[in-house]
Amino acid sequence: MNKVTFLGLSLIVIGLFALVITFNQPFFGLFSDKVVNINEYEVIDGRNISNIDVSISSHPVLIKPTKNNDIRIEFEGKVSEKYKKKFTLEVKKNNDILQVGMKNKSPIRTGFNFRATRINMQLNIYVPEKLYDSISISSSSGKVIATDLQAKNFDIRASSGKIEVINLFVEKNLKLEASSGRIEAKDSVATFLAVTASSGTISLSNVITEKLAVTSSSGRINLSDIEGDIIASSSSGEITIVNEELTNDITADTSSGSVEVKFTNSPSSAIIDFLGSSGNGNVHIPGMNFEEKSNNRILGTIGSESHKVKVRTSSGSFYLK
Repeated sequence: MNKVTFLGLSLIVIGLFALVITFNQPFFGLFSDKVVNINEYEVIDGRNISNIDVSISSHPVLIKPTKNNDIRIEFEGKVSEKYKKKFTLEVKKNNDILQVGMKNKSPIRTGFNFRATRINMQLNIYVPEKLYDSISISSSSGKVIATDLQAKNFDIRASSGKIEVINLFVEKNLKLEASSGRIEAKDSVATFLAVTASSGTISLSNVITEKLAVTSSSGRINLSDIEGDIIASSSSGEITIVNEELTNDITADTSSGSVEVKFTNSPSSAIIDFLGSSGNGNVHIPGMNFEEKSNNRILGTIGSESHKVKVRTSSGSFYLK
């Protein structure tokens, strides 16, 4: 290629690039958008509020107690200046029900422009310390954190965001549900606890309940220091249960994942019932009497048989000690 040809091609490339910039100024301008702070808030008298309903699309949510009698709702963070007025905090009080949400004044365009937009906002809700009849939180893709709260019924749903609950006291039902986000719960009490995730990992620790029902399609299930009956089910994820001792019944089943159960103190009273299609079972409990013991079938007892560990796997293995 001679110098004249190279120079001609270079000029063509430069010209095309200049045209792209000229006709796409809004796109390139996004990368230099000015970022502004947003700090909206509302204060509501919380003395007569017994039900809280939060519904939000894509922003993280934090809800925790305060020593005050007022409920304070804050929407704060940073956003590109051009979208400053796109979001408005929406708070409604209807008798003893408080509803919290966000109102989008106009939709944000998707595509390259949307990806370049900077939105880093969070919804913080501070509520008086007391026992609520119900607390319900629904989020599309934002993270949800709930700490140190009391309610008769507590329900958190997230499509793709993470759910994290710490030190909750729930008189009746605690329900946690996520499609693809991770779920973590610890140091909490509930009469009935239901946890469901499609593809995210479920991790529960130091939980007291009468009955725990946990279900995952393809994510792992990790349970530790659980007091109460356990029913765990996973399609393709592994199930791990670690407790100090066997104090309640355990039922676990997987399609292709393995099941591992460990006790710090070896059970002195139990029924072990394992059946696998192609997975192997391994049980190491001193003093256990086996009625059946093969690679994919184990039935054994020890002591007064007060609690039962029942495991079913299709292709996953089972390990107990």
